[in-house]
Amino acid sequence: DAAAQQTGGQNYSESRQLGAFSQVQFGINDRLFLQVAGRLDQASAFGADAPPFFSPKLGVSYVLSEEPFFAARAPGLLSTLRLRAAWGTTGKSPTTGAIQTFLAEPFAITETAVGAGVVPGRLGNLDLRAERGTEFEAGFDAGFLGERLGLEVSYFDKTSRDIILLRPLPASLGFAQNPFVNIGEIVNRGFEVAANARVIETPNFGWEARLAFNTLHNEITDLGDVDPFGTMNRRIEGRQAGAFHVQTIREIITNPTTAATQCRPGQTACAIVADSLEYFGNFLPTFEGNFSSSMTFLQNLRLTGNLDWKSNFMIYNNSDQFRERQFGTGENWIRRDEILSAEERIRRFGPFVNEETGGAVNASAINEAYIERADFVRLRELALTYTLPGGFSQRFGAAGASVTLAGRNLALWTDYTGGDPEISGAPGFDFNRSEFLTVPQARRLVARVNLQF
Repeated sequence: DAAAQQTGGQNYSESRQLGAFSQVQFGINDRLFLQVAGRLDQASAFGADAPPFFSPKLGVSYVLSEEPFFAARAPGLLSTLRLRAAWGTTGKSPTTGAIQTFLAEPFAITETAVGAGVVPGRLGNLDLRAERGTEFEAGFDAGFLGERLGLEVSYFDKTSRDIILLRPLPASLGFAQNPFVNIGEIVNRGFEVAANARVIETPNFGWEARLAFNTLHNEITDLGDVDPFGTMNRRIEGRQAGAFHVQTIREIITNPTTAATQCRPGQTACAIVADSLEYFGNFLPTFEGNFSSSMTFLQNLRLTGNLDWKSNFMIYNNSDQFRERQFGTGENWIRRDEILSAEERIRRFGPFVNEETGGAVNASAINEAYIERADFVRLRELALTYTLPGGFSQRFGAAGASVTLAGRNLALWTDYTGGDPEISGAPGFDFNRSEFLTVPQARRLVARVNLQF
C-alpha cells in the first residue's frame, strides 16, 4: 500500500522541407502581360516512394483599353478594360508524422518500474504524397465614366485531388491508428464581384462607396473506397465538406389518441425521428459580402462605415444544448412550461421514437433544435474623423493632426439565438462550427488622436 509507480517516456521528431520557386514575367507594349512560374517541393512527411511534386502556374493579362481602336469604339462610357486569366496547381504536404508507424508506449521493467518502449501505431504508406489542387480563374476589371465607377468580376474553379484521409482498418490487425492514404476529391467554385463608385464629387462634399460579394459552391465529389464519415459534421459525396447531418424530426405528436398508436407505451406525446443521419444544412456560407462607404464634408470631416454579411450556413448552438439538457440551468428548461409551446418542448427534450424500429432514441442523439441558421448582417465599424486646420496642429509642433471617434461591432441583425454567429468554434468539435460557452465579439468605442511630424 506504500508502493509508487514510476513512468518514463521519450519522443523525438524531425521534419525537413525543401522548395525551389522561379517566376518570369513578360510585357508587350505595356498592354499584354504574361507570367510563367513553377515551384518544386519535397518534404520528409512524404512516403519513401513519393517523388517531389512540381506546381506550374500561368497567367495572362491584357489591357484592352490601351489599344488605339478602343477609344474610338467606346467614347466616354467605358474608360478602361483589362481582361485576365490564370491557371495553376498547388500542393499540400502531409503533416509531420503522417508516415510514422510506431507510437511511444511504456513497458514494464520490474513490478514497480517501467521504461520507454513502442507499439504499432499505424500501417505505413510508402506512396503517401501531397494533396494536389488545380485552379482556373478568369475575369475582368473595368472603369466607367472616367473611372467614377469601377467593376471587378472574377470566376474561380478549383479541384483538389489526392485528399489525405484515414482509411479504416479492422482492429484485429493490431494497429492503434488508421493509415493515411491519398484519396478523395473536392471542388470549390464561385464568383467574386466588387464595384467601386465615386458617387458625388464637389468642393464641399464627396461620397465614395464599395460593394463586394462572393459566392461559393463547395462539394465533396469523390471519397474513393472510404465510407462517409463524421457524425454531426459529416463528409459524404455530393455535399459540402462538414455539412450538418442529423436524425431529423419527421413528426411531432401532441394528440394523446394518436400518441397511443405511434409513440411508446405510456407516452401521451412524442417526436418521430429518422432512423439514420440526413443532410440538414451547410457548414460554409455560400454567399457573403461587404459594403463600405465614406463621406467627406467641407474637406476636413470624414464619415466612414462598413457592413458585413454571410448567409446560408448553420451553427450548432451547443451552449444552449449543454445548459438545457445536461446541466438543467437554461431558461428554456427551467421555464419550459411557460415560454415554450408543446411542440417546441418535445422538439428540444423529447421523448423521441425511431420511425423504423419504434424504439426509444436518446435525446443526446437528436440535435435538430440546436442547429440554427446563422445568417447575419453586422455593422462592423462606424468612424468620424476630423482633420484639424494646419495652423492649429502647428501649435503642437506637428505638421498635421486629426481626431477620430469610432465604434466597432455596433449592431448585429440575425435570427441566431446564440452568442455570436461569427464564432471561431469550440475545441474538440468537428470542423469547429460549434458554439460552446464562447464569448461574443465585444462592442468597442475608440477615441484616437493622430499627430504627424
